[in-house]
Amino acid sequence: MPRQTKVFIPSLRSCLSHSIVALLAFYLGMHIGSATTGDAKHEDCLQQKKLGVTPSSPLQNNFNASRQNVWPESMKALFAGASRVSRDEFMQVFDIGVPLDKSTSQNHEVLLLHGPKTAPTMASATGISQIQTVSQATENCKIVKQILLDQSKQSCLALVGQWESFHVHKWVRNDGHPAVFENVPRSHKSIDDEQSFPRHGQTVLMAKQYWHYVDLLDELYAELKPIAAEIAGSDNTLVIMVCNKGQSMLLTNFVCAAKSRNINTSKILLFASDMYTHRLAQSLGLRSYHHEKLFKDTPEQ
Repeated sequence: MPRQTKVFIPSLRSCLSHSIVALLAFYLGMHIGSATTGDAKHEDCLQQKKLGVTPSSPLQNNFNASRQNVWPESMKALFAGASRVSRDEFMQVFDIGVPLDKSTSQNHEVLLLHGPKTAPTMASATGISQIQTVSQATENCKIVKQILLDQSKQSCLALVGQWESFHVHKWVRNDGHPAVFENVPRSHKSIDDEQSFPRHGQTVLMAKQYWHYVDLLDELYAELKPIAAEIAGSDNTLVIMVCNKGQSMLLTNFVCAAKSRNINTSKILLFASDMYTHRLAQSLGLRSYHHEKLFKDTPEQ
């Protein structure tokens, strides 16, 4: 979701100035390209009490006992088998907060790969077993790692036995040398992605936008001061958010999640860099600010 910052009225001018500078830096970063960063060490642990699951004893797991029928000796330390379960039910149990695409005839099940001690009791050792419920499919799991995959990008998954990592490394085929793959930041679509490093023209454009902001600073402050003061109210609290059309789905998801949990959003002032996001934010009940002169050269995506 978009970054949130808590600030106070006594430093309001500094708050508003830094917020707009942060917006410009955000788009400069999009041109430069995001460096590959490690994903947060997040583990989707199965809450056995919630699902009413009692793990089976390994001695009772006939699937594990006969796993040599499917998996070669070279992989027995990693995998004992595979199962499949309803995609819709799985995403309800392991809800990570993203809008879920509608299931189709060719995408309505989830594939689970099981380690030597995590295969379901009722699974078969001779293929990918269809398990009726998520609780049954994960009955022996203490940790579930979840990966979202779009095969329109012709992706392959490589699962490597190693010390535990929470980062998905991305390799892209080099079109100039088809036999070569190169490791790229996760936001890149190709080896020569324009986001990989700033071009001279992009640097000049960002500098131009920054000085354009400086020229408008007094005008912006005059407009924002009464708006910010009204939102802050008696407790002098203001939450600044920045968003464009490309991130609008995340904004919508955030507001809907906040409302479902009765989280008050009245202290939010959103800097919308385009009219689409500005109108969307208003329709969601947020206070939104858009300055046409300031954001005229800012990309929507």
